[in-house]
Amino acid sequence: MGNILQIRLLCATPDLEKARARWPRLCELARELHRRNAVLDGGQALFLPRWNEEQPMPGVRELAQTLQQLALIFPDSFRRLPGKTLEELSRDTDALGDALGRWNAAEAGAALDGLTRALDVLEAALAETPPPATSAPAPAVVKVRAVTWNPALLDELCPSLCAALRDADKESSPDTTPPPPDTTRLLDFLERAPFPPEIRERLAAPLERARACRLALEKACRDGDPRAADRNSNDMDDILERLEEAVGYRPARRKGFFRRLFG
Repeated sequence: MGNILQIRLLCATPDLEKARARWPRLCELARELHRRNAVLDGGQALFLPRWNEEQPMPGVRELAQTLQQLALIFPDSFRRLPGKTLEELSRDTDALGDALGRWNAAEAGAALDGLTRALDVLEAALAETPPPATSAPAPAVVKVRAVTWNPALLDELCPSLCAALRDADKESSPDTTPPPPDTTRLLDFLERAPFPPEIRERLAAPLERARACRLALEKACRDGDPRAADRNSNDMDDILERLEEAVGYRPARRKGFFRRLFG
């Protein structure tokens, strides 16, 4: 895995409201017991996903994790739910987490289907209606993402590039606080940065490699191939090192980056 870009296989819920509308009673139960547990453990809600009051729910996997843990903490609140289905939910929730950790997209998808079916059956039990004969596709997806997991490390490994990006941010928006540097913002910036001709010449070859690597990484993420994405993330480490060498400056205390270049 690269030092800067970290490859993750995730279970993401694109439309939280759509997911909540599918399991409204389970979400209500989970939120109520989550609040009760937060009071009992001093507001920490330890070992439970965070339930933001401004969101309808945190996600499909997070709903399953919450119910899995709360069934152990407040078993009386789950008495009217089928115990076998709760066991299936717990098993599939654990299987999903294990498959995500092992970068096994196929197993993760199967576990997501299983816990979706369990959630449908539990929601029907709360509504006192027959469970559906079949379950619709999950309102969640298993996907690969590449993230700049530690902006401080990017700053440490590429100080010149990050200094240039920060100076450009300050000059373009002096009254706002820009987000911390990440790989995507850095590469976008380098494509348009007004460096002197000699620096642009040194940047040309590594920037060309960066474009190709970025396209390959994006394709690997779209294809759900974390191992190919991981190889690209390692390549990107080397490319960023070459870009840092091409710029070849270190942050100064008083002058902005481009003022140091142009005087």
